[in-house]
Amino acid sequence: MQEPPEEMRREFIENWQFTEEGSCLEALRKIEERLHEYVSDQEAEGEIARDAEAEDVLAMVEAWAGLMSYVVLETYGQHSAMRHAGWYADVPLRLRRMCGRLRGPLRWVASNMGALDFSIGVSFPGGVSVSLSWTP
Repeated sequence: MQEPPEEMRREFIENWQFTEEGSCLEALRKIEERLHEYVSDQEAEGEIARDAEAEDVLAMVEAWAGLMSYVVLETYGQHSAMRHAGWYADVPLRLRRMCGRLRGPLRWVASNMGALDFSIGVSFPGGVSVSLSWTP
């Protein structure tokens, strides 16, 4: 499992203008393609390499979630030039698919860090959130 490539992050920050929903969908499509390249089918099922560190895998999951959220917030956030009461139907569908791909690695992280539970969720306009919980 690998985190999103730095050049992809820079490209979205430096070269993309998220002024219409089509830009958001195109960016999420690119992220989803890369996610399938960087997170194998086995990893998506929670089969993580034996020598992997839970903190590192969590950081990678959070990096993907952060990239997805950046695109969504740039398009729909309060500071966005677009003003929408909701988002285009394909946006949450695509986000949920990508979250599904990250669920296995996050389950593995929770187990290896002794967390009681974990969640990965999609919300408007925030994008994707990742959390782990422990009993007090």
